Amino acid sequence: WVHGDPRKVVYPTDSRGQFCGQKGTVNENKTILFYFNILKCASPAVLINLQCPTKQVCVEKCPNQFARYFDVKNNYRWNKTSWEYYRQFCQPGYSIPRKSASQVIRDEDCPSMIVPSRPCTYHVFL
Repeated sequence: WVHGDPRKVVYPTDSRGQFCGQKGTVNENKTILFYFNILKCASPAVLINLQCPTKQVCVEKCPNQFARYFDVKNNYRWNKTSWEYYRQFCQPGYSIPRKSASQVIRDEDCPSMIVPSRPCTYHVFL
């Protein structure tokens, strides 16, 4: 505790190192940490590095519906509501889908899919 940051015990942190749910920050209302691909956390490397090798973003709530990025992007012109819902699980600042779906997934701008889930100690698990 002398040289560490005790906030890391209280608040989950996203891939950019920003705390989720901390008062006075852009993530104040985003108390839950969402993992793009929770299956990557099942790797033995996680035990060595103590870090899950997938993008993580702070969100206000867990997904409550199933959606695939490919479908949401392809229907963007006709259904912007689906995109607005999906976008909250993408990297902060990512907006209109101009890249190809494969580029977005490769660059980890957005998760390839979201599934209904619930929080477990301020982390979203499938």
